[in-house]
Amino acid sequence: MLSHGPYREQARTQVSNGDDPAVQKRLDQIEAETQSRTTFHLVAEEYLQMAYDGELADATMRKKI
Repeated sequence: MLSHGPYREQARTQVSNGDDPAVQKRLDQIEAETQSRTTFHLVAEEYLQMAYDGELADATMRKKI
């Protein structure tokens, strides 16, 4: 329950609109986690592609993966 702090008014508005602030908070967390995983995945793919393009030896690539 959000009872104090700067989010109190926002929570009241959400409740008056029929929304549950706790559910929205959890949905926001899930979205942030998903975005973080996606970003890591993209960076990892880019790194591996750069390593392949750099023509590293197969033995080196096996160590990196």
